[in-house]
This record gives sequence, C-alpha cells and structure tokens, in this order.
Amino acid sequence: MIKNRYRVGIDVGSTTVKVVVVDQDDTLLFARYERHFADIQGTLAKIFNEVKNELGDCIVAPIITGSGGLSLAQAAEIPFIQEVVAVSKAVKIYAPKTD
Repeated sequence: MIKNRYRVGIDVGSTTVKVVVVDQDDTLLFARYERHFADIQGTLAKIFNEVKNELGDCIVAPIITGSGGLSLAQAAEIPFIQEVVAVSKAVKIYAPKTD
C-alpha cells in the first residue's frame, strides 16, 4: 500500500517550535506552534505524535529552519535552510511582485 507523502516544515526558535505539514498541492494539513521550555526534542516528539494521530502513517520530507534548528538538523541528518533564505523563497512563490 502506498503511503501518503507530505512535506514537513520545522522552525526551531529560541522559545518556540513550529511545525507544518503540507501535501503535494501545498494544502495545509497540520500546523502547531508551541513553546518548548528548553525541551526541543520532547516538544517535537509530542507534536509528531499528534501528526501521526491526525494523518496516520505517512512518508515525510522534512526541512528545518530557525535559530535553534541547525544542530538538530545536523544530528538528525535533515536538510537545514537559513530562515531569511526560506522566507525569500516563499515570498517569490506566494507574493512574486514583492520588492
């Protein structure tokens, strides 16, 4: 059975983590914004349990950004994108006339 394939954006900031899951059409399927209280791994584990509960088994392609994301990305071998670069790419797609 083919599992659904989703893209996952993870933003690890100094006080919060944000997670979004979108499908191949960029439809938002899941979003969470939570304070991590210096327990980034525990907070992400909780959020990803929620993702599994809401979306079931799936294949994901994650990418991490944020001030606290680089070391996590390296440890988990997940691609990292600097947040200014990520925002710039998003603006070019969703608001291409923006200067």
